Amino acid sequence: MAVRHILDYHNKSTAIYLLDPQRQGSHLLNGIWKFVDIWLYRQWFKPYETDIEYGRYVAKSVSLGWDTDTARPTLTDIAGFHTNLCQELSADILGRLPDDLLSSTMASEKWQDSKDELLVALSQRYILQPLFKAVFIVLDQTLGPTEGPLTSDDIGNIPVSLVRTGCTEGLSGRISFDTIHHDRRVLSGLGNLDGTIDSVQTTLKTAIQFIIGLEKREMAAIGMRPSPYLLDSSIDLENEARGLGWDQSIHGELPLDLPTSTWVDKSHYQEWTGAGAHYHAGLAHVAIRFLTATRRNYPLQNDWWWWDRA
Repeated sequence: MAVRHILDYHNKSTAIYLLDPQRQGSHLLNGIWKFVDIWLYRQWFKPYETDIEYGRYVAKSVSLGWDTDTARPTLTDIAGFHTNLCQELSADILGRLPDDLLSSTMASEKWQDSKDELLVALSQRYILQPLFKAVFIVLDQTLGPTEGPLTSDDIGNIPVSLVRTGCTEGLSGRISFDTIHHDRRVLSGLGNLDGTIDSVQTTLKTAIQFIIGLEKREMAAIGMRPSPYLLDSSIDLENEARGLGWDQSIHGELPLDLPTSTWVDKSHYQEWTGAGAHYHAGLAHVAIRFLTATRRNYPLQNDWWWWDRA
Protein backbone atom coordinates (compact mmCIF):
# COMPACT_ATOMS: atom_id res chain seq x y z
CA MET A 1 0.00 0.00 0.00
CA ALA A 2 1.36 3.45 -0.94
CA VAL A 3 2.11 5.92 1.83
CA ARG A 4 -0.56 8.31 0.60
CA HIS A 5 -3.19 5.56 0.86
CA ILE A 6 -2.14 4.80 4.43
CA LEU A 7 -2.24 8.47 5.41
CA ASP A 8 -5.68 8.86 3.82
CA TYR A 9 -7.23 6.84 6.66
CA HIS A 10 -5.88 9.35 9.17
CA ASN A 11 -7.58 12.56 10.28
CA LYS A 12 -10.96 11.15 9.26
CA SER A 13 -13.93 10.92 11.64
CA THR A 14 -15.46 7.72 10.33
CA ALA A 15 -15.38 5.16 7.53
CA ILE A 16 -18.15 4.56 5.00
CA TYR A 17 -18.03 0.96 3.81
CA LEU A 18 -19.81 0.16 0.56
CA LEU A 19 -20.84 -3.47 0.05
CA ASP A 20 -19.83 -3.76 -3.59
CA PRO A 21 -19.03 -7.29 -4.81
CA GLN A 22 -19.30 -6.29 -8.49
CA ARG A 23 -17.28 -3.05 -8.12
CA GLN A 24 -20.12 -0.88 -9.39
CA GLY A 25 -19.67 1.97 -6.92
CA SER A 26 -16.95 3.70 -8.92
CA HIS A 27 -18.61 3.41 -12.33
CA LEU A 28 -18.13 6.62 -14.28
CA LEU A 29 -21.77 7.28 -15.16
CA ASN A 30 -23.88 6.14 -12.23
CA GLY A 31 -21.61 4.67 -9.55
CA ILE A 32 -22.84 5.70 -6.11
CA TRP A 33 -19.52 7.13 -4.89
CA LYS A 34 -19.75 10.08 -7.26
CA PHE A 35 -23.16 11.03 -5.89
CA VAL A 36 -22.13 10.47 -2.27
CA ASP A 37 -18.87 12.41 -2.58
CA ILE A 38 -20.56 15.52 -3.98
CA TRP A 39 -23.33 15.34 -1.39
CA LEU A 40 -21.01 14.59 1.54
CA TYR A 41 -18.63 17.44 0.81
CA ARG A 42 -21.34 20.06 1.04
CA GLN A 43 -22.71 18.53 4.26
CA TRP A 44 -19.40 18.92 6.06
CA PHE A 45 -17.34 21.70 4.48
CA LYS A 46 -17.95 25.37 5.25
CA PRO A 47 -15.51 27.90 3.79
CA TYR A 48 -13.30 29.66 6.34
CA GLU A 49 -14.64 27.47 9.15
CA THR A 50 -13.80 23.85 8.47
CA ASP A 51 -10.41 22.38 9.33
CA ILE A 52 -8.91 20.86 6.18
CA GLU A 53 -5.27 20.56 7.29
CA TYR A 54 -3.50 17.30 6.40
CA GLY A 55 -6.39 15.46 4.81
CA ARG A 56 -8.93 16.29 7.51
CA TYR A 57 -12.38 15.10 6.40
CA VAL A 58 -15.53 13.64 7.84
CA ALA A 59 -15.26 10.18 6.24
CA LYS A 60 -13.01 7.76 4.40
CA SER A 61 -14.81 5.89 1.60
CA VAL A 62 -14.00 2.18 1.30
CA SER A 63 -15.43 -0.34 -1.17
CA LEU A 64 -15.69 -3.90 0.15
CA GLY A 65 -15.70 -6.70 -2.38
CA TRP A 66 -15.92 -10.45 -1.96
CA ASP A 67 -16.33 -13.55 -4.08
CA THR A 68 -19.94 -13.75 -5.16
CA ASP A 69 -20.01 -17.47 -4.40
CA THR A 70 -19.41 -16.72 -0.70
CA ALA A 71 -21.82 -15.30 1.84
CA ARG A 72 -22.51 -11.59 2.03
CA PRO A 73 -20.54 -10.05 4.92
CA THR A 74 -22.53 -9.39 8.07
CA LEU A 75 -22.06 -6.30 10.21
CA THR A 76 -20.08 -8.53 12.55
CA ASP A 77 -17.71 -9.38 9.70
CA ILE A 78 -17.32 -5.72 8.76
CA ALA A 79 -16.77 -4.72 12.38
CA GLY A 80 -14.00 -7.31 12.62
CA PHE A 81 -12.41 -5.97 9.44
CA HIS A 82 -12.64 -2.40 10.76
CA THR A 83 -11.09 -3.32 14.11
CA ASN A 84 -8.23 -5.17 12.43
CA LEU A 85 -7.67 -2.25 10.06
CA CYS A 86 -7.48 0.20 12.95
CA GLN A 87 -5.05 -2.04 14.82
CA GLU A 88 -2.84 -2.30 11.74
CA LEU A 89 -2.90 1.44 11.14
CA SER A 90 -2.16 2.15 14.80
CA ALA A 91 0.81 -0.22 15.03
CA ASP A 92 3.61 1.97 13.67
CA ILE A 93 2.71 1.00 10.13
CA LEU A 94 4.81 3.75 8.55
CA GLY A 95 7.86 2.76 10.56
CA ARG A 96 7.61 -0.78 9.20
CA LEU A 97 7.55 0.30 5.57
CA PRO A 98 10.70 -0.10 3.46
CA ASP A 99 12.66 3.05 2.71
CA ASP A 100 11.81 3.03 -0.99
CA LEU A 101 8.10 3.46 -0.23
CA LEU A 102 8.88 6.47 1.95
CA SER A 103 11.23 8.09 -0.55
CA SER A 104 8.59 10.18 -2.34
CA THR A 105 7.19 11.38 0.97
CA MET A 106 10.67 12.30 2.19
CA ALA A 107 11.19 14.30 -1.01
CA SER A 108 8.04 16.33 -0.37
CA GLU A 109 8.95 16.90 3.29
CA LYS A 110 12.29 18.49 2.44
CA TRP A 111 12.90 20.00 5.86
CA GLN A 112 13.16 16.56 7.44
CA ASP A 113 16.80 15.42 7.46
CA SER A 114 16.26 11.73 8.17
CA LYS A 115 13.71 8.94 8.04
CA ASP A 116 13.31 9.10 11.82
CA GLU A 117 12.53 12.82 11.70
CA LEU A 118 10.07 12.23 8.88
CA LEU A 119 8.26 9.52 10.84
CA VAL A 120 8.01 11.78 13.90
CA ALA A 121 6.59 14.58 11.76
CA LEU A 122 4.06 12.28 10.10
CA SER A 123 2.96 10.80 13.43
CA GLN A 124 2.32 14.31 14.75
CA ARG A 125 0.32 15.40 11.73
CA TYR A 126 -1.58 12.25 10.81
CA ILE A 127 -3.62 10.73 13.62
CA LEU A 128 -5.99 7.78 13.48
CA GLN A 129 -8.86 9.56 15.15
CA PRO A 130 -10.52 7.94 18.18
CA LEU A 131 -13.90 8.60 16.58
CA PHE A 132 -12.80 6.69 13.46
CA LYS A 133 -12.09 3.65 15.64
CA ALA A 134 -15.41 3.94 17.45
CA VAL A 135 -18.06 4.15 14.74
CA PHE A 136 -18.53 3.45 11.04
CA ILE A 137 -21.24 3.49 8.36
CA VAL A 138 -22.27 0.68 6.00
CA LEU A 139 -23.86 1.48 2.65
CA ASP A 140 -25.47 -1.15 0.43
CA GLN A 141 -26.55 0.87 -2.63
CA THR A 142 -23.89 0.69 -5.34
CA LEU A 143 -25.55 2.74 -8.11
CA GLY A 144 -26.93 6.26 -8.13
CA PRO A 145 -30.47 7.14 -9.22
CA THR A 146 -31.07 7.56 -12.96
CA GLU A 147 -34.64 8.83 -13.38
CA GLY A 148 -36.38 12.15 -12.74
CA PRO A 149 -35.03 15.40 -11.24
CA LEU A 150 -32.38 14.92 -8.58
CA THR A 151 -32.50 16.47 -5.12
CA SER A 152 -30.09 16.21 -2.23
CA ASP A 153 -32.63 14.06 -0.37
CA ASP A 154 -32.16 11.35 -3.00
CA ILE A 155 -28.72 10.83 -1.49
CA GLY A 156 -29.43 11.87 2.09
CA ASN A 157 -32.30 9.37 2.38
CA ILE A 158 -30.27 6.34 1.29
CA PRO A 159 -30.60 3.68 4.03
CA VAL A 160 -27.42 2.82 5.91
CA SER A 161 -26.29 1.03 9.04
CA LEU A 162 -24.47 3.04 11.67
CA VAL A 163 -22.29 0.74 13.75
CA ARG A 164 -20.64 1.29 17.12
CA THR A 165 -17.51 -0.83 17.65
CA GLY A 166 -17.26 -0.48 21.42
CA CYS A 167 -13.85 1.20 21.26
CA THR A 168 -13.90 4.31 23.47
CA GLU A 169 -10.16 4.91 23.82
CA GLY A 170 -9.38 8.61 23.43
CA LEU A 171 -13.02 9.74 23.39
CA SER A 172 -14.42 12.30 25.81
CA GLY A 173 -17.45 10.12 26.52
CA ARG A 174 -19.58 7.21 25.36
CA ILE A 175 -21.45 7.17 22.07
CA SER A 176 -25.20 6.75 22.34
CA PHE A 177 -27.62 6.02 19.52
CA ASP A 178 -30.62 7.14 21.59
CA THR A 179 -31.29 10.25 19.51
CA ILE A 180 -31.28 8.19 16.33
CA HIS A 181 -33.61 5.53 17.73
CA HIS A 182 -36.16 8.30 18.25
CA ASP A 183 -35.69 9.76 14.76
CA ARG A 184 -38.73 9.23 12.56
CA ARG A 185 -36.46 8.83 9.54
CA VAL A 186 -35.09 5.49 10.77
CA LEU A 187 -35.45 2.94 8.02
CA SER A 188 -35.41 -0.81 7.98
CA GLY A 189 -33.00 -2.12 5.42
CA LEU A 190 -29.46 -3.03 6.26
CA GLY A 191 -29.66 -5.12 9.38
CA ASN A 192 -27.29 -7.01 11.61
CA LEU A 193 -27.75 -10.61 10.64
CA ASP A 194 -26.54 -12.20 13.85
CA GLY A 195 -27.53 -9.68 16.52
CA THR A 196 -24.08 -9.31 18.08
CA ILE A 197 -23.17 -5.81 16.86
CA ASP A 198 -24.45 -2.54 18.30
CA SER A 199 -25.97 -0.87 15.26
CA VAL A 200 -28.90 1.22 14.11
CA GLN A 201 -30.51 1.48 10.69
CA THR A 202 -31.05 5.06 9.58
CA THR A 203 -30.46 7.39 6.63
CA LEU A 204 -27.13 8.60 5.31
CA LYS A 205 -27.99 12.19 6.22
CA THR A 206 -28.90 11.28 9.80
CA ALA A 207 -25.73 9.20 10.14
CA ILE A 208 -23.46 11.98 8.83
CA GLN A 209 -25.15 14.61 10.99
CA PHE A 210 -24.62 12.30 13.96
CA ILE A 211 -20.89 11.99 13.14
CA ILE A 212 -20.54 15.76 12.67
CA GLY A 213 -22.18 16.25 16.07
CA LEU A 214 -19.64 13.88 17.64
CA GLU A 215 -16.84 15.80 15.90
CA LYS A 216 -18.04 19.00 17.56
CA ARG A 217 -18.35 17.26 20.94
CA GLU A 218 -14.80 15.94 20.80
CA MET A 219 -13.43 19.29 19.62
CA ALA A 220 -15.10 21.11 22.51
CA ALA A 221 -13.95 18.58 25.10
CA ILE A 222 -10.44 17.70 23.96
CA GLY A 223 -9.45 20.17 21.26
CA MET A 224 -8.01 19.66 17.82
CA ARG A 225 -6.04 16.55 17.02
CA PRO A 226 -3.51 17.04 15.55
CA SER A 227 -2.76 20.34 17.22
CA PRO A 228 -2.15 23.20 14.77
CA TYR A 229 1.02 23.98 16.75
CA LEU A 230 2.55 20.78 15.38
CA LEU A 231 1.49 21.03 11.78
CA ASP A 232 3.97 22.71 9.47
CA SER A 233 7.39 23.61 10.81
CA SER A 234 8.66 24.38 7.30
CA ILE A 235 6.75 27.69 7.15
CA ASP A 236 7.07 30.78 9.33
CA LEU A 237 3.32 31.23 9.68
CA GLU A 238 3.52 34.61 11.38
CA ASN A 239 5.76 35.99 8.63
CA GLU A 240 3.49 34.52 5.95
CA ALA A 241 0.44 36.06 7.62
CA ARG A 242 2.05 39.50 7.74
CA GLY A 243 2.80 39.22 4.04
CA LEU A 244 -0.89 38.50 3.41
CA GLY A 245 -1.99 41.56 5.39
CA TRP A 246 -2.28 40.35 8.98
CA ASP A 247 -1.68 43.36 11.22
CA GLN A 248 -1.29 42.38 14.86
CA SER A 249 -2.23 45.88 16.05
CA ILE A 250 -5.56 45.54 14.22
CA HIS A 251 -6.27 41.82 14.14
CA GLY A 252 -4.62 40.75 17.38
CA GLU A 253 -2.38 37.75 17.96
CA LEU A 254 -2.28 35.20 15.19
CA PRO A 255 -4.58 32.32 16.32
CA LEU A 256 -2.00 29.56 16.07
CA ASP A 257 -4.29 27.28 18.06
CA LEU A 258 -6.83 27.31 15.21
CA PRO A 259 -6.55 25.88 11.69
CA THR A 260 -5.34 28.31 9.04
CA SER A 261 -8.63 27.85 7.19
CA THR A 262 -10.28 29.95 9.92
CA TRP A 263 -7.90 32.91 9.66
CA VAL A 264 -10.10 34.78 7.19
CA ASP A 265 -12.24 37.80 8.02
CA LYS A 266 -15.62 36.54 6.87
CA SER A 267 -17.15 40.00 7.15
CA HIS A 268 -14.78 41.07 4.38
CA TYR A 269 -14.83 37.84 2.36
CA GLN A 270 -18.51 37.02 2.48
CA GLU A 271 -18.27 34.56 -0.40
CA TRP A 272 -15.75 31.79 -0.87
CA THR A 273 -12.87 32.96 -3.03
CA GLY A 274 -9.33 32.03 -3.96
CA ALA A 275 -7.71 28.86 -5.29
CA GLY A 276 -9.87 26.52 -3.19
CA ALA A 277 -13.09 28.02 -4.54
CA HIS A 278 -11.87 27.76 -8.13
CA TYR A 279 -10.79 24.15 -7.57
CA HIS A 280 -14.18 23.24 -6.12
CA ALA A 281 -15.97 24.97 -9.02
CA GLY A 282 -13.92 22.87 -11.43
CA LEU A 283 -14.88 19.66 -9.63
CA ALA A 284 -18.54 20.66 -9.68
CA HIS A 285 -18.33 21.38 -13.41
CA VAL A 286 -16.83 17.95 -14.10
CA ALA A 287 -19.44 16.30 -11.88
CA ILE A 288 -22.27 18.01 -13.73
CA ARG A 289 -20.85 16.91 -17.07
CA PHE A 290 -20.82 13.26 -16.00
CA LEU A 291 -24.09 13.33 -14.07
CA THR A 292 -25.97 14.81 -17.03
CA ALA A 293 -24.85 11.83 -19.10
CA THR A 294 -27.61 9.86 -17.35
CA ARG A 295 -31.34 10.42 -17.92
CA ARG A 296 -31.79 12.69 -14.92
CA ASN A 297 -31.95 16.45 -14.60
CA TYR A 298 -29.17 17.87 -12.40
CA PRO A 299 -29.80 21.55 -11.69
CA LEU A 300 -26.87 23.59 -10.37
CA GLN A 301 -28.58 24.90 -7.25
CA ASN A 302 -27.22 25.85 -3.85
CA ASP A 303 -29.47 23.37 -2.05
CA TRP A 304 -27.78 20.52 -3.90
CA TRP A 305 -24.22 21.66 -4.57
CA TRP A 306 -23.61 23.52 -1.35
CA TRP A 307 -24.00 23.06 2.37
CA ASP A 308 -27.07 23.23 4.58
CA ARG A 309 -27.35 26.83 5.73
CA ALA A 310 -29.75 26.12 8.59
